[in-house]
Amino acid sequence: MRSFKAFTLIELLVVIAIIAVLTGILIPALGRVKNQAYDVLCQSNLRNYGAAGIMFLQDNDNSFPDSFTWLHADGNAQGLIDSCAWHDASYKADGSLWPYLKDEGVHLCPQFKRLARAVGCQDSAHDTAIPIDPQYSYSMNCFLGTGEFAIVEKAISMKRPDETIYFSEENVWTIEGLSTYVLNNNNLYLSPISGGPPAPGVMGTQLFNTIATYHKTKGSDLNSGVANIAFADGHVGTGKAENAYHLGMPKGFTFK
Repeated sequence: MRSFKAFTLIELLVVIAIIAVLTGILIPALGRVKNQAYDVLCQSNLRNYGAAGIMFLQDNDNSFPDSFTWLHADGNAQGLIDSCAWHDASYKADGSLWPYLKDEGVHLCPQFKRLARAVGCQDSAHDTAIPIDPQYSYSMNCFLGTGEFAIVEKAISMKRPDETIYFSEENVWTIEGLSTYVLNNNNLYLSPISGGPPAPGVMGTQLFNTIATYHKTKGSDLNSGVANIAFADGHVGTGKAENAYHLGMPKGFTFK
């Protein structure tokens, strides 16, 4: 009679336990690798934005674009009303900077896309008839250019363009003590939570943004990370939300 060897129940349980341990180690590691890949793609997108911003300066007497019309030529009036500019696929970009951003693949951070679809639009003016189909995840610093809240029109007058936000990401959720408004019109209005300049709103309500917090987070805390930023000299770096106002306000200037 030929005898057959087989695993005992204990041996099978040991193998299953080893597989479970390895899975528990590998899955978080794979998640971190995927997030790192998202981060690299986002930084690459912003390098395109930084380059486009520099080319615009060179072609326009060293003047920044208007932060309300850089993406949509109508001044984003539609976005200001229904807050859906960033995820409304029918609202086509045609602003002053658009001719410098020919590659349509550079306008959306993949990490933002995933989170935005999961969180949705938390703006009270959101039109529920417009699907959450993220199109644009980068916003321009409203302290630059010629818009309502602009402080510096020409780059040549800046002292530290390498420390001033040109374009950055925003969250689609608010952070207590740091922001009172979410991404809506791709215009980045930064203000300290107290003692800051008046912000656009209804009956004096303070409505202002902060930069994103979802890259390089500590565990699952989406408010613990950093934003990728294209600075006014064209280079790409990162910043923390608690420092956003100081990164947005051009050095040596104050709000008028």
